[in-house]
Amino acid sequence: MQVGDRKISGSAFKHAADRSFHHGTLLVNANMQKLGDYLNPHPLKLKAKGIKSVRARVANLVEFNDAINHETLSDAIIEAFCEYYGETAPVEQLDEASLSQQPALNAYYQQMADWDWRFGKTPEFSHHIETRFDWGMMDVHMDVKQAVITEVVIFSDALNIELIDLLKETLTGVKYNKHEIQDALAELAKAQPELATQVSDFEGWLVGEMNA
Repeated sequence: MQVGDRKISGSAFKHAADRSFHHGTLLVNANMQKLGDYLNPHPLKLKAKGIKSVRARVANLVEFNDAINHETLSDAIIEAFCEYYGETAPVEQLDEASLSQQPALNAYYQQMADWDWRFGKTPEFSHHIETRFDWGMMDVHMDVKQAVITEVVIFSDALNIELIDLLKETLTGVKYNKHEIQDALAELAKAQPELATQVSDFEGWLVGEMNA
């Protein structure tokens, strides 16, 4: 969805065997600096194999009408929905307290909130990063499928070959999530105290790159 040549909305969809899902977004007053960082990763860092998003200049709705905010936009969407379908209905606010009174709906909500639903169907992609530490160069390639690291290849000139093998073994099968990775590497450092410094260096760098 665009205003002139400026993109103010994007959407995503999924077709399943017995249903289809669709969700849309509207840029109301987003931080454009952060948005640019999220939408423009280094091409060598992240090579996605999913559906490519259409690139376009983006804009916030407040640039066209500074009176727009979340509340006024929500009201306008409700009004347009009722006008289109020719019916009105009271708007019901759902929160955890009200969901607990509706077991069937709550079960569906819990499914939608589950990690496997939100991230487990992530398109396959590869993450490639490299850096140099005092103890050696690290060139790391990770293949990720359904948000789980399926294969790790590390090229390094580090003298401790065991470190490289342990890092690959530790990361393989871990969810592509910074907290899961931190926990896995913390366990490695605990099990191999003589490698704790290098593992800590690697963990801080890897998690930092995931946040970049």
